[in-house]
Amino acid sequence: MTGLHSADCHAPAALDHLAQRALVHFEREEAFLDSLREQLQEIHTALVDNNQPELHKVLQRQSELERRQEALRRQRAGLRRRAAALLGVAAEDIHLGRLAEHLSGEPARQLEHQRQRLEQKLRETDQIRQRIASLTHCCLSFLQHFFRDLTGGDAGRYSPTGSRSDTACGSFIEARG
Repeated sequence: MTGLHSADCHAPAALDHLAQRALVHFEREEAFLDSLREQLQEIHTALVDNNQPELHKVLQRQSELERRQEALRRQRAGLRRRAAALLGVAAEDIHLGRLAEHLSGEPARQLEHQRQRLEQKLRETDQIRQRIASLTHCCLSFLQHFFRDLTGGDAGRYSPTGSRSDTACGSFIEARG
């Protein structure tokens, strides 16, 4: 049998300790999501307002968020490994819901509440990301149509393999030797 053994009297205490560490960690994850959502909103606003200096400033700050994200990813992996060892399951099968299933009382309620908050923030963050992607797609589509109309042909595209397909048009001036 995998998982917690009833004869192991230290397992419930270890699980409660892990749950507390997870709550602290996921509060940091939540703060990160707030920062990411704020930065994405700033990017969206800068794009809509065509504010290139602001967009440049926001994008320069992106490296700090990437460092924070990597640190959180490593910490989360460590928590998952500890939980997996404690529960006797594979680390990739560990998530907040699974951890909460093995708890009772207030720690279980807190983890479930944290999971719900994180899911909501992830949805909100993804909505902003989708708005940025749509806006960017619209701008790129406009430019492709503009250049196609300007040159009298297709602006050329990339294939799914990444190779560039031949364009149907050339330059306005053709040199002959």
